[in-house]
Amino acid sequence: MTTEIISKYAHITSDPHILSGVPIIAGTRTPVRAIAQSYVQLGMSMPDIKSAMQHLSESQIFSALAFYFDNREEIDEDSRRNEDFEYLKSITAQHPGTSRIQER
Repeated sequence: MTTEIISKYAHITSDPHILSGVPIIAGTRTPVRAIAQSYVQLGMSMPDIKSAMQHLSESQIFSALAFYFDNREEIDEDSRRNEDFEYLKSITAQHPGTSRIQER
């Protein structure tokens, strides 16, 4: 992934020294995959994600989702490598009624 691609997304960055260079929300250690998995796999809404990840702004979350949908294969592969599924299930446990978790 090049810096040029990431520069299209105001809140997305990559640094080889942070999480091995996977795309993250700038200024945080939150990987784009965590937002994507929350939305796609867990079926969380924007308010649910914002509630679960209060350190992020709505624009950061939207930017992560835009990046995900434009780079779906890369982020899905990152998700498979890192298997954040159990962590995401724990987030949704804190927000009953918001999850549509798809068991693998």
